[in-house]
Amino acid sequence: MNPIFKSSEGERLVRERYQRFLEHWPVPNEQLHIPTTQGSTFVVVSGPKEAPPLLLLHGSAANSAMWMGDVRIFARAFRVYCIDMIGEPGFSAAVRPSLRSDAYAVWLDDVFAHFSIDSASIVGSMKAMTVPPAESLAPETCFGFQVSAKSNRGSGSAS
Repeated sequence: MNPIFKSSEGERLVRERYQRFLEHWPVPNEQLHIPTTQGSTFVVVSGPKEAPPLLLLHGSAANSAMWMGDVRIFARAFRVYCIDMIGEPGFSAAVRPSLRSDAYAVWLDDVFAHFSIDSASIVGSMKAMTVPPAESLAPETCFGFQVSAKSNRGSGSAS
């Protein structure tokens, strides 16, 4: 069983619901699975191809659907990459590297490399706090880093 979920049925329900949300993404987009050192990473890409890159990293116990209310505005001025964090209930690999290692920084560098991004602005929420080591690993790649306090409305946990 996937270590992200409490049950196989819960995993199935969350993934099905997430897929339905993605079908209603508010702007034109590409939904991609890209290879990284941590396994497959799911990314929703929106906005003009020639615009500066903006990476959106969701919080814990979430996925890229949390950005659906914001992406319409961001995609006007940026090439937006909504990245499902590894080890969370999205479509990326179900691995959870140690937060004390540089694994998340290397993983994010893999994402930069896949999309040929030299530098980008990053907006993150909660778990994105694991990403600042990326700045120290390759400071020339991170133009700006903003942590959001956006809340997942509701209570309880995923099934």
